[in-house]
Amino acid sequence: ASLPALADDGTVEDIGHGSLFSAAATNDVSGQATKSTRHSDLDPDHFVQNVRLDVTESLDGESDSNGKAADFARHIDLVIECVPEQVSIKKRTLRKLAEEFPPPTILCSNSSYFVPSLLGEFVKARTHFAHLHFHVPVLRSSVVDVSPHADTDPQVVRLLSDLVERIGHEPLVLSNEHPGYIFNWLLQSVLSAALQLRAADIASPEMIDQSWKSVTGMPIGPFGIMDQIGLDVIEQVLQNAKWSDHQAASVAQLLEIIRPLVDGGKLGTKTGAGFYSYHPPKSDPPASD
Repeated sequence: ASLPALADDGTVEDIGHGSLFSAAATNDVSGQATKSTRHSDLDPDHFVQNVRLDVTESLDGESDSNGKAADFARHIDLVIECVPEQVSIKKRTLRKLAEEFPPPTILCSNSSYFVPSLLGEFVKARTHFAHLHFHVPVLRSSVVDVSPHADTDPQVVRLLSDLVERIGHEPLVLSNEHPGYIFNWLLQSVLSAALQLRAADIASPEMIDQSWKSVTGMPIGPFGIMDQIGLDVIEQVLQNAKWSDHQAASVAQLLEIIRPLVDGGKLGTKTGAGFYSYHPPKSDPPASD
């Protein structure tokens, strides 16, 4: 199947009602790089009862936060699914979107945790499906995760990466799919460790956050971060772990990364090289008499 241009005169449709949708609807993020961005703030349970989408009829470039349901597939270059992080809702939503927006439209999920090979099972044109994950707040973030799966057309990845660059962000294209992409997986490790310390009654949330803030110099700790994300979202992420078949790397695999550097004398900043190279500043010339 052919691919859309995703050029400056393209059209993007956001389907959902979560935090990404709110940011996009308020700031018209996609509209920075496309002719028209429409936001269909649809309740998922109501949305999936409709056989046809009710997309706004106007193509005047204005955001329509009251997007209703009509077939507008021929005008849509990219559809981004932003419904809540529940497999059942995403399954029903993606199936309807796949029916209404066949190729050349590119269909993406903004899922924060699920991998594209899982959600890709719910769409027909898997070559035109990938994950395009924005971090919240959208306008303050500088990176967007682009995660294809085994069947994604490489040109789709290129088009999505180009779009991300045009809206002023940096695309991070994953070599292999992974739950939570990069940052969310790193963050999940920190938040999980904080919850484990609390579950073991090692320290209070306040003490755990104080330790984190004092040592790292960051203004907020793990429990404060969870409050900002929303504890209902944290609960959902923990429940979604059952959908992941990700196998953690063994200690031996981790050592395979570290040991060659150590054996080569690259111990980090103290030797001037580690994962990165460090060039110590030149010493100041001696003062003249």
